[in-house]
Amino acid sequence: MAPINLASLPAPSMEARRKSPLPSLDVVMHSLTELDRAGPLTSTKGSAFLVSPVVGATLLTSAAKLAKNAEPPLTSPTSPLVCHPIAIGTSAPMATEKAFDKVLFEGQVRPVAVAAFEDLLFLARIAKWKVAYHEGQPFNRSEQLPYFGRVDESLVREGLEKTISEIWSSDDPRSAAESDKARTLADLIVSPTTPLGEVLGALQKAFELCTATIERFGGATFNAIHPDQRSVFELTVKHRPDRLVIQWPGSLGPDFLTALTTNAETLREADTDPCFVDFVAYHIGYELLRAGAKLDTKDARWLGTPGFRKDTQTFVSLTDPGEGHIFGTTRRARWLKGAICHVEHLERPGNLPREEIESYRIPSIFEFARVRLHTGKSAPNTYFVGRRVKDSTSGTFAHDFIKVVNLTSAACSAAFQLGAAEAKVAMDGLKASEQVAYMRAMSGHVLRNYKQVLSAAYNLNAPLIDDLSPPILNSDGESVYPLITDNFEIAKRGIELASLGGFDKVTFDGASDSYPSKCVILQISVAKALELVHLAHQAGLITYMSAGFKFVHIADAVYTGVDGIGIGGAQILRYMDANTGHHGPYTEEFIDRIDHERDQAANSIRGRGVNLLCRLDRMFYEGSITADEEALRTPLFEALRDVDEPAIEGFLNNPVLADILAMEDDGESPMLGNARRLLRGEVLLKTRQPEMEAQWAKLVRDLTALLKNPDEEVLAGYYRSQPWTAFREAYAKTMRTTRGDRLYTVKSAPHV
Repeated sequence: MAPINLASLPAPSMEARRKSPLPSLDVVMHSLTELDRAGPLTSTKGSAFLVSPVVGATLLTSAAKLAKNAEPPLTSPTSPLVCHPIAIGTSAPMATEKAFDKVLFEGQVRPVAVAAFEDLLFLARIAKWKVAYHEGQPFNRSEQLPYFGRVDESLVREGLEKTISEIWSSDDPRSAAESDKARTLADLIVSPTTPLGEVLGALQKAFELCTATIERFGGATFNAIHPDQRSVFELTVKHRPDRLVIQWPGSLGPDFLTALTTNAETLREADTDPCFVDFVAYHIGYELLRAGAKLDTKDARWLGTPGFRKDTQTFVSLTDPGEGHIFGTTRRARWLKGAICHVEHLERPGNLPREEIESYRIPSIFEFARVRLHTGKSAPNTYFVGRRVKDSTSGTFAHDFIKVVNLTSAACSAAFQLGAAEAKVAMDGLKASEQVAYMRAMSGHVLRNYKQVLSAAYNLNAPLIDDLSPPILNSDGESVYPLITDNFEIAKRGIELASLGGFDKVTFDGASDSYPSKCVILQISVAKALELVHLAHQAGLITYMSAGFKFVHIADAVYTGVDGIGIGGAQILRYMDANTGHHGPYTEEFIDRIDHERDQAANSIRGRGVNLLCRLDRMFYEGSITADEEALRTPLFEALRDVDEPAIEGFLNNPVLADILAMEDDGESPMLGNARRLLRGEVLLKTRQPEMEAQWAKLVRDLTALLKNPDEEVLAGYYRSQPWTAFREAYAKTMRTTRGDRLYTVKSAPHV
């Protein structure tokens, strides 16, 4: 028989809704085992029961008889809940467009429903916390941020009960009624005997309950879900056996996860939030990711070329363990413009010193996968790995080397396979020679493409034993290796070591035992930070700074030309209990102000001047700069360092630099950009090797031919070929520090 679809029924009038006794009607499907019920499981606003409970009951009873069920699928009202599995949807019509679908059986759907219900409770609790905070109440928290784990039913119930008690903690009758309703819904969703349709019906009512509760708290502006909206997805419960069918338009493609990512982009471009069907669909996606489904990462964003980055030079690296990005950062297109969606576990319980616990820790790979699902190609996603693990009792690096490299490279590779633009590895506690050995081994083991970046993170408060420099005599007359303690000198040596180790990026981090940290810019000064970025860029490295950034520090960071600044944690983007060190909700509502501070500085004379310096430094590294342009590079740096705005403006108006200012950004094609800049004429890569005139002519012919049909991947393949490589190696001999990029992966005895 044809499936029942009530979508054609007229929507009820407001008068009919007011008169309808539906809120006191409990419709429970016990015996529709042979009846396929079609229609999207979304809002109940179009339900036949709202027009007339009698009409609705008659339709269902007739359907049951047609299916030869002995008993009608209705029971007498027993509670104020409506837990029926047929609901009239507001999904967008698919018309005649080809559709794709995915089937999940009851045992697959139940963990999805439990996770979705828990997230609804978390969203309600977050809204309550934010409202209280804005009313002047301090944030207090005695527990760490929630963390994934696989547990049995009893622990699930225990956790849900605890969260319900936190949300509805007052003694007023309305709060008591809502908490009772939440507990009943929790029982229906978790119980293994609840039929599939009723599980989804209960989840729908939980969605409505939490949305209404958030509004009642006064937290509508903090809500990450939409109570009434159309979805491109359609949910249908079918039987023989019980299963949920999720369908989506063919225009989104055959892959469900890709369809979810595309839908996330559509929602944020429309400046709206997921409705119930979207919410369920994304939680199905999370479960599929956890079960090993693969994301399509071919369009994943990279960090961009220094000086030629899309949108702006200094990206704000919005930092969170994951949940804040899913329900915050990725919800609005404007929040991802000029941003890095960085994932790391930010929380230092008990304000413990760094020796006991890292200021930042490696995040959940599952959480990272969920963030990637929502971000797609709208912004780069980056992953923090952090300090090395210690296996031996002594902590001797040579003893731990193989395990450390294999474990860390596996973590980085997992992130890169999910589409990460960068994996950040801390160099804390390692001597200079150990760092270089570590980076070279990591480079040989990590699975990544040429645009995926390995970053060496240097804590500027961690002394560095430089055993690659000549020994010196200490106060006792003993020959020892230099111990670098000055933060600026540590950073400068870090640039050189990252280049020797073959990494692509250097991070300057100012975290210390105090928590929250003092801003790294204040620790080293704007002038010295500018110099560090200048030195790193001309060596071919991407740069990053982290620790202690508040709104007032953002402009200073922009004036250094740094490629990214880490913003998150207790400074701007999360509440924190100062006594316990425990974090509260993510505060995406502050991203607009962060962007304003960054953009205002970027558009100033100093901001435009430092962006020009970043271009010149990058072109110096590439050898795509001319001698006349190179002659202006150091004077521009000095004007920026001295904050000489008239001089900076003079460089911005200098006709020698006009072509560079007019160049387009590289976007996602750094190799194409590099090749085009080399074909400008008498560039340094050519003029510093006059004996290679014939090879230069060949390089020009090759690049010209390849650029006729520009293909980024093809150029990337040619980049390490002759004579381009020969020119870069000869050019590198004229530079103080630069990254080597003609490297080979070979086997040899490990570091000892």
